[in-house]
This record gives sequence, C-alpha cells and structure tokens, in this order.
Amino acid sequence: MRGYNIDSYIGKKFNKLTLIKNLNKIDKHNSKLALFECDCGNVKELAFTQVLKGKIKSCSCMQGNLSNTEKEKQRSSLLSFYSNKTQRNNLTGHTRNN
Repeated sequence: MRGYNIDSYIGKKFNKLTLIKNLNKIDKHNSKLALFECDCGNVKELAFTQVLKGKIKSCSCMQGNLSNTEKEKQRSSLLSFYSNKTQRNNLTGHTRNN
C-alpha cells in the first residue's frame, strides 16, 4: 500500500487541526480522508495529505481572523488582477478597456 500510514499520526497536531481518526475513505481526487478537530471545536473530514503538507491549516475558521494589513493586501491584489482584465459585453463580444 502506498502513501502515508494515517494511524501512526492519530493525536498529532497540524497547525490548528488535530487528527482524530482515519476514515478509510478516498475522495474523488484519490486522497485519503481523515477526521480532524480544529482548535475552535469544529470537526471536519479533510484530505490527510493536504493537511500534512500545510495546504489546509484550519477548518476555515481562520479566514475571518486576518489582520487589516493582510485584508488590504488581498484586496489590492484582487483589484489589480481584475482591473487589468479586459471587460467584454456578453451579447456583442465588444471589448472595452478602462
């Protein structure tokens, strides 16, 4: 069997998530699923490898806890991304640059 032995990681903490149980299930992307408990108390079924590699750090409770500078940085990057895109009229295909 390839991959990680999830049972050996039970009880270990990854960022805000603690591994509770191996679910012995596989998601549509062929990733092993496990049950995690977040520091905030939520319990979620997540892909083990994504948590192990740090791609998932919480149950999504941290999204509201960004500092004002982090929020402004995200906002400005999104604004610059969308301002550089050419706007199109869906009916005529006419393009317009702002």
